[in-house]
Amino acid sequence: MSVKHKLILRRITDDRLAHRAQMLEYSRHLSRQYADRSCYWQARSLSKLTSGGADFLSVCCILDGMDKAKFKWPRSLAVSSKELQSLMRPNLDAHGVIVLSMILSDVFVRKDSSWCSDLLMHHLNIVGQSADLRRVRLHCQSDNTSREVKNSTLLRLLAFLIGSGRIHSGSLNCLEQGHSHEDIDQFFSGVAALIEGHNELHSPNSFRDCVQSYLDKPHVRSDEPLRFCRIVNNIRDWKSFLSIRCYGNHLYGIGGPGAPHVFSLERFSQTGLDRHQIDDQFWRKRIGDSTDESDVILRTKQYMSDGQFQRKALLYLPGTIAREIANHGGCPEGWRKLFVR
Repeated sequence: MSVKHKLILRRITDDRLAHRAQMLEYSRHLSRQYADRSCYWQARSLSKLTSGGADFLSVCCILDGMDKAKFKWPRSLAVSSKELQSLMRPNLDAHGVIVLSMILSDVFVRKDSSWCSDLLMHHLNIVGQSADLRRVRLHCQSDNTSREVKNSTLLRLLAFLIGSGRIHSGSLNCLEQGHSHEDIDQFFSGVAALIEGHNELHSPNSFRDCVQSYLDKPHVRSDEPLRFCRIVNNIRDWKSFLSIRCYGNHLYGIGGPGAPHVFSLERFSQTGLDRHQIDDQFWRKRIGDSTDESDVILRTKQYMSDGQFQRKALLYLPGTIAREIANHGGCPEGWRKLFVR
């Protein structure tokens, strides 16, 4: 969006009035993206407090992937020789989750919505060892891309956790495209400089140990007391599991121009809305009218700094369906296999 404004400004330098009007639009755009960043900074600050209020505990996490060109292995001065310049070396994929950790994985582990769902569940499980997840209000921040977090799989997972009473409420939040660089990217820069300073890293375990030694330093992410680097060699198929269990409640319009940047999920009892204010056509055709207080309601915002929600609230997952999934005892494919080491 910023590039679009700059290109327009270059083409209308001779028209003073048009140039002034376009500068006002560009200023509004920059002001809005800064206000969006402030919303993330506020959520991050609340997460550092011991309590977000009488009824909930705020937990803010940001997920992002790192340039995998830094993680070619084996890494050695011998590989830089002329004879080995054409050697095809595998990459490790690196993901950061700023609540607790840095995650590495082999290149053959697929990086789709199930990957991010597994990362989120793994970290919530660790948070749950020291806090009551039923009081957690989760603020999940990510890039404005549907490949990783901004998709139906993550929305279904959050809705299931909320509807079954695992967490208090949650939201998926994205900054505008081109303005999504945040503290996690600064952290990645430190990791990249670390890797560049080591010439001999011959295996994935060597990379893990190198990054862990960096995370153990007191000045690195000092606000997160528990910091670790793990290698993931398998993920669970959350995408298929949740799609079937949630009757394929696919949400259209998640990506593309004009798509929302905020997806807020709460139980019906938390919203203060009346039933006639909620669109429940999808579920009425399948299970009839739902009057459960734990029904999960979805509301969206165009931008993080917007004061009002867009459009009509949507019944995203009935509480009866969430409890049915929880009581059924089923698990995504791959759940028995080794997850991290």
